[in-house]
Amino acid sequence: MGSTNSFADVVLDWEDVLVACRNNAEVMRSAEPLRLELERILGTARDAKGRKEAAIALKQQLTQELKQVLKDGREVARRLRGAAKAQLGTKNEALVEFKARPIRDRKGRRKLTPVTPAPAAGTPAGAAEPKAE
Repeated sequence: MGSTNSFADVVLDWEDVLVACRNNAEVMRSAEPLRLELERILGTARDAKGRKEAAIALKQQLTQELKQVLKDGREVARRLRGAAKAQLGTKNEALVEFKARPIRDRKGRRKLTPVTPAPAAGTPAGAAEPKAE
């Protein structure tokens, strides 16, 4: 006989063995302690399977609750940052503490590059300009 792996197959196999023991009780009298032990193990396995399924359901419920709590927390944090902007002002550098970007002037961002005059229209690019005398 091949091996069975799924829980349902194992339980069904054990139940079949127990039924066979009951049907042949006279012959299997010497194996009565083993039958009782298998019945106890079968009950323990069913109980453990039930607890496992309950734990899976609880885990799924807790996962949903955690997702909702995180969603609510993100929303409250967003509102709190908005309140900080309203209280401190949108340009206040203290907003950085709230992980909110203040509005900054663009003055310091650009560097002035020196402007080079374009060559005169009539002179070639490599030619020297005439000296004024």
